[in-house]
Amino acid sequence: MKHSHATHSWKHFATRTWKRFASIGLSLVMTASLLPAMPASAAIKNTAAQKQMTGRASTDLVPVIDKTPIPDKAGSISMDQLENNVNQNDPFPAGTAGSNIFRIPSMITMANGELLTIADTRYTQDTDGNGLDTIAGISGDGGKTWKYDFPFFFPDTYRDFNQQSTSAIDPGLLQGPDGTVYCIVDVFPSQYYILGDTGVRSGTGYVEIDGKKRLALTDNYAKVRETPTDENDTNYLYYVGDFLDGYAPILTRDGGLSTGYAVDEWYNLYSMDENGEYHADLKQPRLNSTDQEIPEEYSEIQQNVFYKDSKFHVYMTGYMWIVSSKDYGRTWEHPKDIIANLRNETEHALLVSPGRGLTTKDGTLLIGAYSLTQTAPYTYDQKACLLYSTDNGETWNRTADAGPSSENDIVELDDGTIRMFHRVGSSDIHYKDFTKTADGGYEPGASGSVPGTAIQSVIFCGQFNRYHPFLFPAPAFALV
Repeated sequence: MKHSHATHSWKHFATRTWKRFASIGLSLVMTASLLPAMPASAAIKNTAAQKQMTGRASTDLVPVIDKTPIPDKAGSISMDQLENNVNQNDPFPAGTAGSNIFRIPSMITMANGELLTIADTRYTQDTDGNGLDTIAGISGDGGKTWKYDFPFFFPDTYRDFNQQSTSAIDPGLLQGPDGTVYCIVDVFPSQYYILGDTGVRSGTGYVEIDGKKRLALTDNYAKVRETPTDENDTNYLYYVGDFLDGYAPILTRDGGLSTGYAVDEWYNLYSMDENGEYHADLKQPRLNSTDQEIPEEYSEIQQNVFYKDSKFHVYMTGYMWIVSSKDYGRTWEHPKDIIANLRNETEHALLVSPGRGLTTKDGTLLIGAYSLTQTAPYTYDQKACLLYSTDNGETWNRTADAGPSSENDIVELDDGTIRMFHRVGSSDIHYKDFTKTADGGYEPGASGSVPGTAIQSVIFCGQFNRYHPFLFPAPAFALV
């Protein structure tokens, strides 16, 4: 059925929404431009030592080899810690930070008017897997000039796919009502990727001790595929205690005794002396330092409980980390792992849906997610859900599942309904509506579908008369 509308009404509609279209247009252009390759050559660009970081912003320069940062411990890398980190027209052209490939981008316009985009830094691989970091780019001139930093960086390998390494993958991005920016990723420890060939396992990696969920640790890497249990656990004999001034002790589960070791807020390992001082003296080789001809002075990194070669290890499963920035992406705070209170113990994974989250009219933070439960080798029961916070990211909750679905994107309609567009492996893009409940949560309700094959980002253009126009990017078309 055709509907006619006055020309001036459409002009008003176009004027009101063009800025929203411009943002997604930049994101799509960026996506198409992130794949070309660039040859590499090894040359030391900066030999300044990295400041010891415990989640606080540092201004000391990070060492760089052929554009790629090589810090000696896991953490974020702030904008001021990098030199020559400016690009023109494209936020992440091939060769940025020594990476040939970037994928899974998203973009927002921040409260100060600047553009912020994030993406996987995939270095030499275009597929999902290990050895990935998260890069962020900021532009204050409408996309002409970009400057980048890293919300998440694991230095256990040097810009190369390596199954032994960790991974931060599929970033999500949103901005809170006070301007705080949040970046959320899936984090996998050494040798693990949910869709890889190392198997999948249930459990969150946390155990309950004295009524509180604690990150379980083992000092025997042969046990990392065994699920931690709350009681009678002979594999995970240790846990991470409470953080104080950026550090947390590693304690025994039998009596809560000190082991003489601690972690910082990025889970880098330290020894502790009798005076309670922390020492960064636990080192391990950077995985491919010999193959990449990295100078000996940069061949070692600080141990981390997410690494294979460290003294202590986490359970081999997926985690979900979130970092925030209060200065529009220039620096990033220490991470918070939110998986323990969100993932069901029987699920094999709970993953963030990459793309943009949103802040509702009442200030609730929202982002899509989806769970995986393996039913046969390489076959998964997938279900989408919402993750939400009503206290500016301090705590996060999860809605009921929206039925068979996986990656998704969300918009808020004028009446406060949250519409989730998700893919289910068919030729259509399906959606599920969520409505606010009396207790501040959301419950899934009505469903529907529109033609399409994939979904990366959706823009709600605002209600026009009795219609709700949306913009969908897809592999071969854009449907309004």
